[in-house]
Amino acid sequence: MLSGIFLLMSTSAHAQADTPINEWSFASSYVTIDNIRYQLDTTHKLAQWFYWPSNAAPEEVVIPSTVTYQDETYTVVSAKGATYTQPQTKSLTLPATLRHIGEYVFYAFPNIHEFVIPAAVESLDRYITRDNTVLRFQGT
Repeated sequence: MLSGIFLLMSTSAHAQADTPINEWSFASSYVTIDNIRYQLDTTHKLAQWFYWPSNAAPEEVVIPSTVTYQDETYTVVSAKGATYTQPQTKSLTLPATLRHIGEYVFYAFPNIHEFVIPAAVESLDRYITRDNTVLRFQGT
């Protein structure tokens, strides 16, 4: 059995929003856009990918770099820990605009073996792969 890996890759794409992370202010409530839940920072027009409703994620997940809510466009810059296990998901693509990955983000995805951390990511919380027994870090 192959063990999974995740890679830190450099790409030419960078986050569109340059607001410092410590200035982000995501709402405590969430909005649902295309069946994905986000928390929004309406001041800076930023979005934090939050989670799917129970077992609602598809087999191949692509988190968009921007979302539109009430005719306003928000740049997806953060991922927050998911709360519902999504065993059906086998593939996860993160947006190049992502700058922060929060605790337990991949806890809900026990069958993802590999993903790429976008080059724009400047902050990783602890336990991003907690309880995911197939993901392993490989790097130098």
